[in-house]
Amino acid sequence: MLAAARRSGLERVNGVLGRAGLRLVRKDSAVFDLRGETDDPVEAAYRAGMRPFVIEMALADCRILPGLAFPCVAGGGNPFVDTLLAFAAGAAGDYENSPLPQFYRDWRPQSAAGVLGLGDAVPGLASAPPLGFVLPWSSLTPKQAEARWIGMIEADNREHGAGAEAAAGWKGWGPVSDAVGRLEYRRLVGVYESIRQSGYRRSDEDNGDIKAAVLCRGGVHVALVTAGHHRAAAAAALGMQTVPVRIDNALVRREDVRHWPNVRSGLYGEAAALALFDRLFEGRQPEGYAA
Repeated sequence: MLAAARRSGLERVNGVLGRAGLRLVRKDSAVFDLRGETDDPVEAAYRAGMRPFVIEMALADCRILPGLAFPCVAGGGNPFVDTLLAFAAGAAGDYENSPLPQFYRDWRPQSAAGVLGLGDAVPGLASAPPLGFVLPWSSLTPKQAEARWIGMIEADNREHGAGAEAAAGWKGWGPVSDAVGRLEYRRLVGVYESIRQSGYRRSDEDNGDIKAAVLCRGGVHVALVTAGHHRAAAAAALGMQTVPVRIDNALVRREDVRHWPNVRSGLYGEAAALALFDRLFEGRQPEGYAA
């Protein structure tokens, strides 16, 4: 009721200000939903101003799993999508019989540079642990990224019923404990079944959307998913062609490379930053990854 009263009060104030062409927007106002108006993220960003916005995006243009950037489609070697397709076919009734254990055995980067497939091209990441991976357009240092990811992973595990610490592993690579592996399987299947039975539903809640940054190159745009990997995989396995995606990060334009924070800081050279951008944009896995 309090929230409704606040909205009502804001509407009254805006009714008065509207006569002068002005409008107040609450800091915690609803996400700017532009579905049905535009599917162009650049236009949407201008329309939304500084607010997060939602547009419909093709799943084939969505990249999931940190560093690996799998296109979110069937048949592309995406282990999350493959797990759900196997589940739907009756071939993966539990974690142990799904593609996930093999994925976690095979993909075990030893450093932040390994997560991103950078080799020795970025020395500051070659000496950082895997959770210290940062993208060139990020403003975080590897140490800051590691601390942030540890907190997020442990909170996520607690929320979904596994009291595992970050040292037990994470969805993006192996090794993971059996508990974490089973948790990922349950989450994937749970989201898949929910969408299959009730349809795809989004909300303005913090975890109510697939979230992504938009990579822009030559007038083409793809979504680099930052949250909602399970949801995107489930939608792809169910044959959906598009999904609502919330953009709450700045658009990342290739031509702005010299302005990217971790290029300006000297962590990345321009050539390494552009090579990584292009690989993620094109949905290619790093050389060290073997499907």
